[in-house]
Amino acid sequence: MILQKIKDFFSHPSKVQAYSLDQLEEVLLESDVGIQTTQALITSLRGKTNLAFEDVKNAFIQLWLPKLSSLERVIEPKTYPFVIMFIGINGSGKTTTLAKLAYQFKNHGKTVLAIAADTFRSAAREQLSSWAQKIGIEVFQGQKGADPSSVIYDGLKWARHQKSEVILIDTAGRLHTKVPLLEEMKKMKRVIQKVSLEASHEIWMVLDAHTGHNALNQCRQFHEALGVTGLIVTKMDGLAKTGMVLTLAEALALPIIYLGMGEKKEDLTPFKAQAFLERLFVF
Repeated sequence: MILQKIKDFFSHPSKVQAYSLDQLEEVLLESDVGIQTTQALITSLRGKTNLAFEDVKNAFIQLWLPKLSSLERVIEPKTYPFVIMFIGINGSGKTTTLAKLAYQFKNHGKTVLAIAADTFRSAAREQLSSWAQKIGIEVFQGQKGADPSSVIYDGLKWARHQKSEVILIDTAGRLHTKVPLLEEMKKMKRVIQKVSLEASHEIWMVLDAHTGHNALNQCRQFHEALGVTGLIVTKMDGLAKTGMVLTLAEALALPIIYLGMGEKKEDLTPFKAQAFLERLFVF
């Protein structure tokens, strides 16, 4: 995890004996903690004697817990249909995340329809269909190469006919630097708003934790273009660069809805600030 270097620092008695705040500051920065957080931590630790790893851990959690707790969000729709459009770059895990969420809604007794609006990559449609069979939900598919907005339009009409309570829209991965593709997504958003006036609308961005701080630019530009309402950070198992979550929280303060912890359909965990921070210090 991101704080391994800090623990290593305190595991060497010679370093601790020769301890200085300047040395610790350098270690914090190397640990992907960030400049603002590092400065705040150093300030909070000034004047302490016999500084130990637990002091840094407690100060870190005390600093971040209020910020991250404010980004927690419990998903309990008050009205239906509930429409979520999933966005993000290629390889972030959108389709798998959509399937995991569909599994949760279905287990809560909701009727779920997935709309396959990634019409350019046949593998995405096949992946979504495979997941749908496993978890027992319906998928609306348009023709390969069809305009994604038209697929969404027809899919939403079908959802109304089927009286679907939860509608999850899978979209093609696209780079945040490709303006025409972002404009296409704005069109998709307008279609959703026009066809489902009575529905609750969400736009959730799926981010791969391994992209590290690059995720900030991706998220910022998607948010400016579309108005992202929530984040899901995937691939948080193993040695994921969890410092990216802190960077996003500091810079954008968007709600963090879920963390993807693995490949199984059950591996989607609601974001809880205390549990996340404690996990940073598990080595």
